[in-house]
Amino acid sequence: MTDWAELSGPAGQVFRFRVVAYEFPDRAPTDDHDYDANWLRIDVLASDGIATWKWDREPAWLTWDLPRLRSWFVAVLDGTEPDYDWCSLEPLVTFSNTPEGVGADVDCGIPAGGGTREHHILSLAPTESQLQSVIAVVDEAIANFPPR
Repeated sequence: MTDWAELSGPAGQVFRFRVVAYEFPDRAPTDDHDYDANWLRIDVLASDGIATWKWDREPAWLTWDLPRLRSWFVAVLDGTEPDYDWCSLEPLVTFSNTPEGVGADVDCGIPAGGGTREHHILSLAPTESQLQSVIAVVDEAIANFPPR
């Protein structure tokens, strides 16, 4: 399990995540692109300052998503502004570079009782220290959960 990474914004907006484990820790890979062997479970806490959403051990990212996530945040940190939005195969969150900072489109799923999927856009303004911490947490995840 990694440490928590946190990105914050105005009015109590926050997006926190950590990589917890492989979804199937005992699965031996069957080929070079065995999705089941490479799914990662993550914990997420997100808030728009009013409502809060939480996911525990959600199978949401793949091991090979992590280097792209790291590169995306390095580009934000060094000011080269990534020219793409970062999203994994399972789109729990999509990060985008905005004039205000980092946008996080959080997929909150289908509400109890049915209906349309809910998305909440967080406008985050992470500090340099937060971006460095996010990169360090992703580096930790890359080291702890290599592709299998």
